[in-house]
Amino acid sequence: MGAVALAFGMVAIPHGASAAEATTTPARYVRQACAALNNWNNTSDNDSALLKALDANKKSPRSTRQALVALYAKNVKATDKLIAATKATGIPRLADGQQVASDYVQTLGDIRAAYTQRRKRRSRVPPRPVALH
Repeated sequence: MGAVALAFGMVAIPHGASAAEATTTPARYVRQACAALNNWNNTSDNDSALLKALDANKKSPRSTRQALVALYAKNVKATDKLIAATKATGIPRLADGQQVASDYVQTLGDIRAAYTQRRKRRSRVPPRPVALH
């Protein structure tokens, strides 16, 4: 988080945004983006406890797979909230503020895509093992 704040703080150059773009100060952008990221990160902390519980219970492969699919679905939803909160923050008033905001949202979208891919992969039922005689 500090690196994000540092990066925005060092390039705080106002730019002329169109009236259609919601802009905000770099400091406010960083505060709100970090707060949204912190909320999202708290979801990940809860996930760690769930994974430890799965490991401790030694559940069946099927129930473990179902729990992982639910976990990935939860992470997709949490990431959607993070993306929405980040977009609602607006564009930081910087020379390249539009690019900064766009790149950050793209990175969050990449994280969402990874969770979605993992959820889909875990949703598929693996082939039955072939019995060797």
